[in-house]
Amino acid sequence: MTRLQVHFLKSQRSVDWTDSSESLLVAAETAGIDAPFACRSGVCGTCVTRLTAGAVRYTAEPLCDLAADEILLCCSQPTDSVTLDL
Repeated sequence: MTRLQVHFLKSQRSVDWTDSSESLLVAAETAGIDAPFACRSGVCGTCVTRLTAGAVRYTAEPLCDLAADEILLCCSQPTDSVTLDL
């Protein structure tokens, strides 16, 4: 089994991804990163973050428009190691 890492570029922190994290927002909170959010279901777009490396899947389809390099932290999970602009 491959170990997935979540790298936070600006904060210079990294954490191991675990399925108990539920989302990249929870992983950020666990790492002590104050990520913006207003929901946890992909509706508002407050947690939009630039993904600089890796790929994600969504647990709920985002209802806001995203650029090709943007993700919503609240409803995304990594499918391989990721680097976020946080």
